[in-house]
Amino acid sequence: MIKTGTRHGLLDKDIGALEALLGPENVEAGTKGNCVWVRPGSSAEVSALFRFSATYRLPINVKAGKGKKPVASSALVLSLERFDKVKRVEPRSMLMEAGAGVTGSTIEDEAASFGLVPIQRLAPVDSIGAFLSRTPVIPSAYRGGESEFCCALNAVLADGREVRTRITPRSATGPDIKHLLLGTRGMIGVILHAVIRLEPVGLGRADLLWSFEDKESALGTAAKLQGDGILWPGAYRLTQESKETVLAIRLKGDKAVVSVIASRIAETARANKGKEVRPGKEKTLERYFDAPRLKYEGFFALARRIKRQLDPSNLLNAGESS
Repeated sequence: MIKTGTRHGLLDKDIGALEALLGPENVEAGTKGNCVWVRPGSSAEVSALFRFSATYRLPINVKAGKGKKPVASSALVLSLERFDKVKRVEPRSMLMEAGAGVTGSTIEDEAASFGLVPIQRLAPVDSIGAFLSRTPVIPSAYRGGESEFCCALNAVLADGREVRTRITPRSATGPDIKHLLLGTRGMIGVILHAVIRLEPVGLGRADLLWSFEDKESALGTAAKLQGDGILWPGAYRLTQESKETVLAIRLKGDKAVVSVIASRIAETARANKGKEVRPGKEKTLERYFDAPRLKYEGFFALARRIKRQLDPSNLLNAGESS
């Protein structure tokens, strides 16, 4: 069992077992505070490591990027720096399969060689594993529907079981296991590989923020734009804050089309007494799009009422009731 009094809580024989499992060059003990750094290179090794930690009841801290910053209160630090390869790029289907340790700059470089870019930009030093572990499902702002950034992944659960999800069409029914892992910060499992979506270079983009004094005006604007076919569900988020309601919009597509849509949005928003807000440090598009749907208290009843008002079929129902 765990030996008390040691800085990392492991006996020499336990460290020897880790070295036999992963190789001596992939186990580093006694040089980084109270942690033992381990660097598995395959999903089978990660599964074995999780079973090892469960046997000895050792906590594990997962680090997706490179570097060795000290981690407090953790016996084992699982580094995914060996999962730093792009396994494949499919230009025709615009997909890329990358390891959890691949950084944003590497993804950009690999995609650029095929004239593509990821639909969600990462910071240059941010790893795909760290990004997905802290970020829930991210829809693309393509006109015509939503397209998720991560469409499949390979992960290892806390009990050592390996999970592989497949790319499924949006029309498929049933639960998608990957949603249990995205945005959970490794509490359920560790993401090792991910298949992400790419898009052609040179698309037009527009990030818009509109502020409204009351939620009725914000919902009315969104309902009007969606009813007219100008906006679609994947392109906007509504957020109720303390003194205002914010409509965040992310557009992407043909430059001329994006420009026309942005002007129509501005016209409708101003008609509902909306004020345009420039994205800044405190108000960024990521703040509204990366958070899980944020505060919707009282929104659903109001949204249903506005939807009934915009639905032409209600005219027939009103005539029947009268």
